[in-house]
Amino acid sequence: LSLSLSLSLSLSLSLLPLFSLSFSFFKMRENKGQQRKNWRYLIYGCVAGATAKTCVAPFERIKVLQQVHGAYYSGAKVNGAGQWFNFLLRTESWKSLWKGNLGTVSRIAPAQAIRFYSYHVLQSNLPLVLERNTPLFKFVCGAGAGMTASVATYPLDFVRLRWTIQTRSSTLSSRYPYSGLVQTAKLILKEEGFLGFYAGMGTALVGVVPYVAANFAIFETFREMVVASTGKGPDTKTAAVMGMASGGSAMMLSFPFDFLHKRMMIDGYRGRKREYHSIGDAAMKILRNEGPMAFCRGLPVSFLKVAPAQGISWCVIEFFRRNFG
Repeated sequence: LSLSLSLSLSLSLSLLPLFSLSFSFFKMRENKGQQRKNWRYLIYGCVAGATAKTCVAPFERIKVLQQVHGAYYSGAKVNGAGQWFNFLLRTESWKSLWKGNLGTVSRIAPAQAIRFYSYHVLQSNLPLVLERNTPLFKFVCGAGAGMTASVATYPLDFVRLRWTIQTRSSTLSSRYPYSGLVQTAKLILKEEGFLGFYAGMGTALVGVVPYVAANFAIFETFREMVVASTGKGPDTKTAAVMGMASGGSAMMLSFPFDFLHKRMMIDGYRGRKREYHSIGDAAMKILRNEGPMAFCRGLPVSFLKVAPAQGISWCVIEFFRRNFG
């Protein structure tokens, strides 16, 4: 586990200098007090992301398996979240529900840290360009934060997905090809090259950026309403409810793009011929072969995962805000 964690963190941290450089010109305009406050969000986001993702890891794996079921799991005759849950318990073990969670946490912790830090850096400086405290302002800051975090941590998400989608009844191979995160990364590098870690990243940005932007915009708008009426930020219970509402709403808006993103990431898996040439091509082929409801595959379990996760995440953030500033 420690080796897997080291690989995941090293991949992410190796991209952080690019992130820091991209914001260096902002920091020149900030006062030292604001800089220190913004840096706190690296810690806040890291803890919030790790806590939330671990709590909802079983929903994450089931959602991903549902999304790729039509493409690569025709041999596993299961439908619905409940059947997938029973299938994994029967064919593997309860621990398999957390399969890939180490990779998820290793990715989401730095990703959330970068998101919250970059959001507040942008929030401190974009008023020079945009009017502050408007929904558009919050949306733009969230979009910038989402894009920065996605580019920095995408390889971790890619490795985690490849490892997560395996089941012992997979029709792709007669053996269990990936035994851990490190071996998964090695096989991807060997079979697909370095650029293989970034397969489908454009599609990911199309899905992730609107989600993060909407999540920040909705939550921060709710938060301003609470501050305006009470004179202080929301308590942790209120923040949890607000986080569930903002996260769930943002997820439903961006879910079709997340579905396409997952399909693009597994296209060409284990040496198979690539089916999709672009996001548009993927959308048309899936629509023609699987019908429009395919784009909603995994939506219920995704909502069960995202809404509580965002509730937990924003609850942790508000706890830190209230107690540490």
